[in-house]
Amino acid sequence: MLLEEFRGEAFPIDNKVWVSWDFLTKGLNVKKHTIEVGTIRARQKSNPKNWVNRKDPDDNRKNLILLSSVPPRYNPPDEQEVWDMLHQKKRKKEAKILERSEDSMIHKILSMLPSLSKRDSEIFESYVIESSKIDHETGELVKEKKGTIPRNREKEYKATCQFLLFLVEDEKSLFRYRLSESLKEPKVFRSMVFKASLHYQEIHDIKVRLSKNDNVMLRKIRAYKKEGAESVIPKSFGNNNGRKLHIDDDQMLIKLMSDPRKPTVQDVHKAFNTWRKKNGKEEVGLRTVGTRLEDPEIKTYWYGIHHGMDRWKKEFEHTNITARPSLRNLLWVGDGTKVNYFYKDNRGKATAKLDVYEIVDVHSEMKLGWAFSTNGEDSRLIQKAFKMAIQNANNVLPYQMLYDGDSANKLAFEGAKEVMTAFAAQPYNAQSKIIESIFGRQQRYIMSRNHFFTGQNVKARSERGRLNLDRIKKLGKQLPNLEQVIAVYEQDNLLWNTTPQKRDGKSPLQRFQESKEREEVTTLQELQQMHLFWEWKSRITSNKRASWKEADEVSYRKNGIILQFGQQKFYYEVLGADNNPDMGFLQKHTGKKFKVKYDPDTLDRDKVALFDLDSEKFISFAHTKVALKRAVYDMAEGDRALIDQRLGIRKEQRHAIQEKQEELHHRFGDTEVNWLGLDKNEQAKAENAVLTRQLDWMSNGYEEEFPEQMGETGSQKGDGKTKSTFLDVDAPPSEEKVFSDPIEFDMPTHIVELDEYDEELEQKIKFGEALDKIYHEKLKNNEGKAGLDYEPPLPEDD
Repeated sequence: MLLEEFRGEAFPIDNKVWVSWDFLTKGLNVKKHTIEVGTIRARQKSNPKNWVNRKDPDDNRKNLILLSSVPPRYNPPDEQEVWDMLHQKKRKKEAKILERSEDSMIHKILSMLPSLSKRDSEIFESYVIESSKIDHETGELVKEKKGTIPRNREKEYKATCQFLLFLVEDEKSLFRYRLSESLKEPKVFRSMVFKASLHYQEIHDIKVRLSKNDNVMLRKIRAYKKEGAESVIPKSFGNNNGRKLHIDDDQMLIKLMSDPRKPTVQDVHKAFNTWRKKNGKEEVGLRTVGTRLEDPEIKTYWYGIHHGMDRWKKEFEHTNITARPSLRNLLWVGDGTKVNYFYKDNRGKATAKLDVYEIVDVHSEMKLGWAFSTNGEDSRLIQKAFKMAIQNANNVLPYQMLYDGDSANKLAFEGAKEVMTAFAAQPYNAQSKIIESIFGRQQRYIMSRNHFFTGQNVKARSERGRLNLDRIKKLGKQLPNLEQVIAVYEQDNLLWNTTPQKRDGKSPLQRFQESKEREEVTTLQELQQMHLFWEWKSRITSNKRASWKEADEVSYRKNGIILQFGQQKFYYEVLGADNNPDMGFLQKHTGKKFKVKYDPDTLDRDKVALFDLDSEKFISFAHTKVALKRAVYDMAEGDRALIDQRLGIRKEQRHAIQEKQEELHHRFGDTEVNWLGLDKNEQAKAENAVLTRQLDWMSNGYEEEFPEQMGETGSQKGDGKTKSTFLDVDAPPSEEKVFSDPIEFDMPTHIVELDEYDEELEQKIKFGEALDKIYHEKLKNNEGKAGLDYEPPLPEDD
């Protein structure tokens, strides 16, 4: 490329060379679309290498590209060559100024230019551009701030102020006498200053707004003396042009045109002039009304009511540019549509009631899964397509799933949020889903080739997507049946996946296969299978899939949970790591309610999932309980060991409770509830009475019938008698001494039942009887109510 031809398209900024888009498109033959995509991607990166871009500091409307960031494949020129070209112009101009005498004077004038005055600096710093604007909501004329002076214009106005200030100061200081004798005449001096402004413009690329006409120059000088920098700034900045219609007229036009019956411009013009006559205004022409109605400031208010909000969105609503996912399986989109094929139903009549739900990988545009239905779209149809998509993706789950916000999609993807990012797309916005575009392109370029194609929907713009009624009438009985239409559509999907596209010359299948997987891939395992495809246990009798709110609440008992499927009952319990019942789960959750999920594709129902009611989170899997065989004859190898193992678990459960009681007794000692309102002294008195009676009974040779007041212990066998061993009460408190010869006595067997004799419990029984006796003594002696709020009746003597 010839750099001289693009001298004005390269800019030195911050010691770097930046070039315009024209430099790239015309000089390097780079496509405009390539630059747009490259700059957008560069803005999304924190430290981009290619297509680094910035706004032009002199004109914010322009975008500049860093020359060193242009990819090498476009053969950009060497940065040093561009630097030399940019500075060569400046060096040449400086040499000419020094060579000629006139240029020498101009050089002196430029060197004598004063800096901007304080008055002018304050004006530029505080200057705000305002324009009058109609507020169509309130009907008022308001001032709208449009910002400050553009930077490139500000440089021009400041340079003009410097030259005018130089001319004003010359009237007092007579700078012209120092320069040359030939400049003594003011008019000649002003002419030389004008020439100096032209050289200034060539050197700095900043336009100086002086005039060659001396009279105009004098007017500028006089205005500058009076107003300063304000005389240089054009008064037209932000002003509105004259107009025939004003605020009330605009509002009436919006009112008349905002009619869903779609009045014409002629209708509005007639009604508008009638209204103007009533208000004492003259009539306006049809062209004036039509032009004003098409003004975007007015049109945006009436267009949505007149043509509908869908049309308004396409015309006025702001849109974003979205980039495709960089890898496969990052984003899947699911949606249902009508299969645009005629077919014969069971009665031989033509119909087109087949629907399909499809899953598409957005990166490659490959169709991964689909499912058909003639009864509309439901959650089971959606999950069938989703299962096929996962299978075709080698059991890899997408990072993100996008679907419609209807009830069927929400129910189908209810558990998807536990294993991936999943949410519904914005309603009534087909542009937000690429799958809508895929449906349309497949219908236009693939499905339209079949003679039984129904055409696209009624909003189709392309003639290729319209229905050919003459062709359908000639077909008659040649239409395929339902099974044949399904087979044809599946072939259409395979053709779509294998057909190269204009975008990059690759087919969706090729793009999908060549793409890499993301670093952390989630595959379909048991837990993910449960969240995605299992169903809630519910009493709903229809074939409808139940939601979380409709699921039954099931209690977990000592025997697990019981579920009924049809006429058969199934028993489940949570197992531990050794495949034995999880006693910790049983102890923690007995009596608690859960919601249950089950696999609808397995008939044996060998496993279910339990979910917490409050958090709605998965808790554990519960497995089918193993039935222990009662008859020895039916037992196989290992059955007896299993029975012993389960009985041992029951013993361990009881033993754990006993250990806990011992631990609490060791930790807290004899701390107990203060029964019957007795204080500690009274309790000690009762305890001493019990111990005294025990010693008396033992010293009398155990002849009294003391055991009746002590209670009963032991496992009941035979004649209901058992043996009991007491502690040596004479032993120190820290020692427990057992008599060598146990004492035998008769004990009733109908009160308590323990596996082993419990000395501590026996002491508590005696202590309780003593407290009861003291309590009744206090009542008889009227010593108080023992902490009770009422007077209990005295018990009868036994």
